[in-house]
Amino acid sequence: MKPIMNDKKIVNSWALFDWANSAYALVISTAIFPIYFTANTPEIVHILGLEFTNSSLYTFAVSFSYIIIAFMSPILSGIADYSGRKKYFLKIFTILGSLACSALWFFDGAGTYWIGTLGFIIATIGFAGALVFYNAYLPEIATEDQYDLVSAKGFAYGYVGSVILLIIILFMISKHDMFGFPTEKTPIRIGFLFVGVWWLFFGFISFKGLPNDLNKEKRDNIVQKGFQEIKNVFAELQDRPNIKRFLASFFFCSAGVQTVIYVASIFAKDELAFESTELITIILLLQLVGIIGAFLFAYISKQTTNKTSLIISIVIWIIICVTAFFVSTKPQFYMIAATVGLVMGGIQSMSRSTYSKLLDEGEDDTTISISGNAFLGMYTGVREYQITKLTENELTIRYVDVADATTAWYLRLVPEDFPIDGGGGGGEDPVNTSTLTLPIDFEDGSDTSQWEAFGESTFAVVDNPKSEGINTSSKVLETVHGFETWAGIFVNLKDKFDFTSGKPTITLKIWAPVTGTLKLKMENFAKPTENTEKDITVDTANEWVEVSADFSDVDASKFDRLVLFPGWDVASAGTFYLDDISQK
Repeated sequence: MKPIMNDKKIVNSWALFDWANSAYALVISTAIFPIYFTANTPEIVHILGLEFTNSSLYTFAVSFSYIIIAFMSPILSGIADYSGRKKYFLKIFTILGSLACSALWFFDGAGTYWIGTLGFIIATIGFAGALVFYNAYLPEIATEDQYDLVSAKGFAYGYVGSVILLIIILFMISKHDMFGFPTEKTPIRIGFLFVGVWWLFFGFISFKGLPNDLNKEKRDNIVQKGFQEIKNVFAELQDRPNIKRFLASFFFCSAGVQTVIYVASIFAKDELAFESTELITIILLLQLVGIIGAFLFAYISKQTTNKTSLIISIVIWIIICVTAFFVSTKPQFYMIAATVGLVMGGIQSMSRSTYSKLLDEGEDDTTISISGNAFLGMYTGVREYQITKLTENELTIRYVDVADATTAWYLRLVPEDFPIDGGGGGGEDPVNTSTLTLPIDFEDGSDTSQWEAFGESTFAVVDNPKSEGINTSSKVLETVHGFETWAGIFVNLKDKFDFTSGKPTITLKIWAPVTGTLKLKMENFAKPTENTEKDITVDTANEWVEVSADFSDVDASKFDRLVLFPGWDVASAGTFYLDDISQK
């Protein structure tokens, strides 16, 4: 059973995991551990006949961790997809990372630097591995129009939670004598233990609210099937250039961001002679500014596009990195740090939500892909079959063309005596049983029984999420645009339209995520080939506007179906809200 989309409890549980694991990101990878590591390891370390400085050993440990996770995560993702055990693997990596953080307690000096190095590597693998499965939940718990806000909410939770824990640890370190510790070393080690407990405790609270794993039957050879899943994904990417380009770009972008995050504190300490207290002050500032940055870039995306928001943040990052090369004083570093905080959360949050938007909505096990050179594909001209609707009396199948993936057909199969709205097929002549008349305002929440969607769109009567401006009504119709460019919704009306009484205009209120075209069409219920349509320009996005179409030149006496195409000629155009449909 799929989780309820945009459910507050589920979204908060998901964001709470960021609260849990960000303790590692702040305390271990950024604020305390890097400084502690270089202070408690030999300046020169010999491993397998090779010589390293302690700071370079730290950076090599980071690199090694991400090399391991780069090889592991695709395989594990394939296994999780095949077995349906996303939460299971999220728990495994959480336990691995939290126990490794706790084990850093035993890293008490140069003689145990190997514990610190190994514990840090394993904790980093646990953190990065958990993120793979954590991020994969986003398109399962939120609709596309909420990706940016939900992703930003997760990062905000992470910043706040990690800062709270860091303040607790810093208080314990600064007041170590009050707690009976002769030096700062023991409170720091206790802090590492706190991170492990914090991560594990809040992580498992988060798991209780997240959707459960799919209850799939026991499957054999899951490792082999995991590799097969990855092979299938790479094959599918050949036909999805946008995702290919995004993943390639994200690889280099993420590498740069993570490098800055991991080595900034060591650079400041070794090259600019920052004291530990100064560094931690900067890091706290980064976290607080990062909260603002995450929501700022979500807002920029809402006003423009995800691509624009990402480009702005990347340009700022490039300027930061080039400028940092010339930094030689503490004031200069403070200025750079403030700017880093603003874009650090934004670029990570927007990258996560953008990738989710690039994935097809509703993709599940009902999709059967057939390659273009397969026997069936060659002889039918079809490369993909997808069951889009399956009930006791109806089966709808979508076909995608071999030569042109943007071209698709639908086949609807029903029993011979099954009545088909709009005519055609077997059985008796269609009967319009609608009791609905204009105007329609959705306030009683009952109007959707007369509505239908097509082109993979969905709809529901919801509380008005944008109660402002010209529309403060409590209920509206929400429709999420399908992946077909002609997707939309329609409603059958009890009576035929009558434009002879001085009311030749159809008006409605619309909230659109983007500017574009709303196509408004009228059809004859019994004979849909008899129709007329008008294109309405929606030139305002992200606020309620009233639009209208004049049908004074049309004989409407034969039309009793109203068809709406919000986001006309755009695939997966987003979530639209409609209200107050009337004739004037």
